[in-house]
Amino acid sequence: MKIEINELQKMYDTAGIDKDRLYKALLEWGNKGINGGKYKKEWSIDNPTKNYCYVVSEMVYNYFKTEGAIPMIVKVDGYDITHRYLLYPNNQIVDLTAEQFPDYEKVDYSKGKKCNFLPTPNGISLRAQKLYELYTK
Repeated sequence: MKIEINELQKMYDTAGIDKDRLYKALLEWGNKGINGGKYKKEWSIDNPTKNYCYVVSEMVYNYFKTEGAIPMIVKVDGYDITHRYLLYPNNQIVDLTAEQFPDYEKVDYSKGKKCNFLPTPNGISLRAQKLYELYTK
């Protein structure tokens, strides 16, 4: 079962992100911001957040109201890659790509671990910069 719309919207509100604008940016970018051929193939216009958890979380963490937020990673049963999201103060989960999971109940945030984004010379990856550029245009 997919995440409930109201629950997802609360996460967008917490992060200060407009869901429609983010989806528009992801749709415009297509699968170009996804690393790995297999994961690029899984992306579709019907599921624009699919495999974008790292990039979306990094963009939100670096460009929006994230004071006290912690980058998190979790292994989701039945999936071969890990999933990224943010943990805000007061234990508020902000997972703006949660909608990619048709079986959202498998995402067990209690198993999440603190992590970091990969270091880059600019501090922010080129993919997160590009997504921000598309989101704000």
